[in-house]
Amino acid sequence: MASSPAVAGDGGLADPALDGERLRLCMEAARLGTWDWQLAEGRIRWSDNIASLLGGVPGGPGDTYEAFLQRVLAEDRSRFAQQVAAALEKPSAFDAEFRVYVPEGGPRWMRARARVLAEQGRAVRMLGVLQDISLEKKAEEESRRATDFQEQLLGIVSHDIRSPLGAIISWARIMAAGGPPPEEQQRTFRRITSAALRIERLTRLLLDFARAQLGGGIILEPRRADMHELLQQVSHQFRVAYADRSLVCEKEGEDTGGMWDPDRLAQVVSNLLENALKYSPPDTPVRLAARARKEHVVLEVHNQGKPVPPELMPQLFEPFRSGPQASRTAKTSYGLGLYIVREIVRAHGGTIEVRSDIEEGTTFTVSLPRLPPVAAELMRRPAPVGPGPKRG
Repeated sequence: MASSPAVAGDGGLADPALDGERLRLCMEAARLGTWDWQLAEGRIRWSDNIASLLGGVPGGPGDTYEAFLQRVLAEDRSRFAQQVAAALEKPSAFDAEFRVYVPEGGPRWMRARARVLAEQGRAVRMLGVLQDISLEKKAEEESRRATDFQEQLLGIVSHDIRSPLGAIISWARIMAAGGPPPEEQQRTFRRITSAALRIERLTRLLLDFARAQLGGGIILEPRRADMHELLQQVSHQFRVAYADRSLVCEKEGEDTGGMWDPDRLAQVVSNLLENALKYSPPDTPVRLAARARKEHVVLEVHNQGKPVPPELMPQLFEPFRSGPQASRTAKTSYGLGLYIVREIVRAHGGTIEVRSDIEEGTTFTVSLPRLPPVAAELMRRPAPVGPGPKRG
């Protein structure tokens, strides 16, 4: 009897082989592996793709439960083990999420779903699947951050921008109606200037934050700049809005110059100076210093007053974290502002540190290489070739 012809498109494979290939494709697309744990034997049989699912871990996940447990991140191991033990004690299905170590990159998120088979009420076998859910966890985190950003943005617009804008409108109406007495006019101008500068700074912070979050990073335009001159320029602008405060600029060493983006560094100085003024007693000076080092230039901004609480120090440069005070204004200054400061400093290849205690006050220290990597890269690029001479 002649054999039956193969179905067109099946590649000549028999049905069982096709079913197996379909299953492997489904498991690969779903980033899914399987296991079969025979409790009496103490061995776990894994699907062929489990090693790649775990990032090519040498030795795979191991053929015992104890070996696999060592692949689980230490912070999640105890919780995961308790879930497994509970499912075995009273035979039942379980669903667990945890992280595992991989040879390269950060830990991967996994989801384990299993069914326990029992004989006479005693667990004898566990069948389960292991799924890589790292992408889903990343999407959840991005969604959460987007939601948090929207909430914070609404707060900034409704309070931190609307308040100074309302002050500008009110004082503008007063000026249009004839203005305050002559002795009050300069104070009124300073209030309007201060409110306008606040709106401008908040708008710029929001734009930079959006760029940083979207992955574009801080864009720099390096050119020759002098740190001490920059401190003097920024402090002069602040003296208009804070006429009653003492700002002291110091210089150590002769050459405090480098190849930086002066506009971006002005943002750094402005944000640090604004924080120093806000969180220091009004009768104390704020000191700014530019210190020359061999390969670096150091910027310091110091103020007296209450120190930054120790529990906030690890999160001080994260977006939307509050500072010494609990007001919304403090959150935007000690959260978004310092986050942008850190990103600008990092873009220059520099570092930023903070020291804060009740005796010495608070000092932010920025160290910048005189020739940041981005500036060195620009200098290595060949100059553009101009048009050649015209031919007659």
